[in-house]
Amino acid sequence: MRRGFSDCETLRPNTSFVPELEDEPYGRELPDALREILVGNGTLEADFTPDAATAERPGWKLRAGPERLPEVETPSLSERE
Repeated sequence: MRRGFSDCETLRPNTSFVPELEDEPYGRELPDALREILVGNGTLEADFTPDAATAERPGWKLRAGPERLPEVETPSLSERE
């Protein structure tokens, strides 16, 4: 995760790019180029979900995301009348 800085002492733990939800794409608000860096360093999988093995090493706790309810079709106003 710290490619190019393995010989440097960690001053403080990373709190900026820490995924929290398993099986949920991380960083939708981030530029794709930054998300690709997180894929390249192993923080994220190719689909932008957190890599569980990488999260385990620094002790990040991934929690289950909200359950997805099945989508239902809602009738339009004209169909309700």
